[in-house]
Amino acid sequence: MNRDCELCRELLPWYAVGVVGAAERIHLEEHLESCAECRAEWAQVAELARAVQETLRELPSPGERVWGGITARVQPGPLARVDVGSFLLGVSVWLTVRGRHVLLGGDLRLLGRKYRLFAEEA
Repeated sequence: MNRDCELCRELLPWYAVGVVGAAERIHLEEHLESCAECRAEWAQVAELARAVQETLRELPSPGERVWGGITARVQPGPLARVDVGSFLLGVSVWLTVRGRHVLLGGDLRLLGRKYRLFAEEA
């Protein structure tokens, strides 16, 4: 694997969530056109990103009465967290209570560092 391939594979998770700079995006897209191995890697990363987004959209939304009952009884702090992946690359989806608000969020983990993908009131 050459240096272009290494850089490409480092950028693929960021490319999947749309947070690479313009110059990096152009370089990555040019590399993907010419490298079958990196295109195969991109197909897997893109499928994982699509599956996570689809799963999050399909989650049923509890009614206002349910959320009101939860926030009235639960102390502020984490409710649930799902981690998938490893130290090198992983995704976390979590629920936490802050005051009377329940937040749903997601993080991308890359080489032990966390990068927020989203955080919104559920």
